[in-house]
Amino acid sequence: MGKIRRVFLIGLSVGIWGFLRGVSSAQPQEYWRSQLDSELSLNGTLSTRWLLDFEQSRILFLEQRSPEEDPYRIVGLSSPFFSIGPMDLSGLLREAGSPLSYTLSGTVFREQTGIQLYTGKDLYTRIGFAVAGPDRSLSVGGYKDPGGEPHLFATFHLGSTTQFPSIEGFVSLTDRQPESIELDWFPSKSRVLPGPLIHWGNRVRLGLEAPLRGSLTLSMVGSRPSHDLMGVFTHLYGELFLSWIEVKALLGYCTSHYVTPKGERTPKEVQNAIGGTLFPLYPFFLSIEGEEVGFRDREVTRSIRIGGGIQGPAFRFEAQREERVEKTGWILEGWGRLGRFFGHLTASWEERDKGSETSLFIRGIYSANRWEGDLWWKGIWNPTFMVEGGGTISLKQREWKIGISVEILKPIGLRDEDVLRFSLNPLSFVGISLFFSAYDSHLPRKIISGSRGLP
Repeated sequence: MGKIRRVFLIGLSVGIWGFLRGVSSAQPQEYWRSQLDSELSLNGTLSTRWLLDFEQSRILFLEQRSPEEDPYRIVGLSSPFFSIGPMDLSGLLREAGSPLSYTLSGTVFREQTGIQLYTGKDLYTRIGFAVAGPDRSLSVGGYKDPGGEPHLFATFHLGSTTQFPSIEGFVSLTDRQPESIELDWFPSKSRVLPGPLIHWGNRVRLGLEAPLRGSLTLSMVGSRPSHDLMGVFTHLYGELFLSWIEVKALLGYCTSHYVTPKGERTPKEVQNAIGGTLFPLYPFFLSIEGEEVGFRDREVTRSIRIGGGIQGPAFRFEAQREERVEKTGWILEGWGRLGRFFGHLTASWEERDKGSETSLFIRGIYSANRWEGDLWWKGIWNPTFMVEGGGTISLKQREWKIGISVEILKPIGLRDEDVLRFSLNPLSFVGISLFFSAYDSHLPRKIISGSRGLP
């Protein structure tokens, strides 16, 4: 334990040094901002998050205390030159772990490859670090998932994610450890033998300027286990924008020998998708999207979504018809703002092989100068009727907010056995918590509006 502790302290010291260097070497500070969020639930769990932002640097502190578990506590640092702590994967590193799994609406095709500091409030167990050069055009680092092997990587990036052309890539190394036989019981799963596992990838992005805006992205990622053949997946993603139409398309292919950094193989082989939105006359729009995914071990799955509606600066309403292999359904969705009120409604009907399901979701938020309320409710018929719901009410000023939240933790049915279980142990169905948020910045801030998490 002493050696591990020394390595951790050395890494933390280097991280603090890199953070301070990033702060001091950046441009003269134009702002700093601090945010503290704390929540105490009825079962005694206390969650705290503190964020401190500088010009290009950030400090994160997460803590959760529960009466029945050991305290969870973690610190993260992010600067132009060094980052350490809980991390999210982005770009090609994220795609490498889940090939042919992202749709046209995904942002992964426009993300810069690397890792970035996680800033959420939940427990997070992927820990990593990265050292970057000027403008983050070159970086090296590593990360470790819970219960997984450590991964080392290096990335490069030429150009900007908002400018064209641009090129980026990465190389990563994973030391695969032996697996227990009990965990690998799937007969159709080809085992990945222990040993070094190498990944590499590159992406080229070309674009068009106004008035015809768009981009074309070609990505390729390969894997090479120490005792197996090399595998590759690639995709071509394009998007085109005009004042009256938007078009997106995706073509992807994955070989059977490709292995993810976690040592898993995907049954997906082909992915084709195309979609478009037409704006014939304001405020009306029409949309259509189709996708086809080919597998090695089962039939091809196809889906199509057709929709249309109206939208404006403060409202949107859309009706969608969706057809998939396993289900067919309709979705009506709309939201709008009127003064201090925000409303959101979603109604859906799905027909599956084993029956149908109907749901209705309603949410309303009212934000005044000194207080705000947020109520939401969801009803599900499948085939019996069950409800979910919750609400918050809070007092607020320019620099702080305090309130109480009540939420149904799991759906409650109107059957006799459901009502009996609720009456015997209501705290297992209903959660109550107090939350507090504090903001501070040397720049003037606008009055806080909206709830803790607007849709």
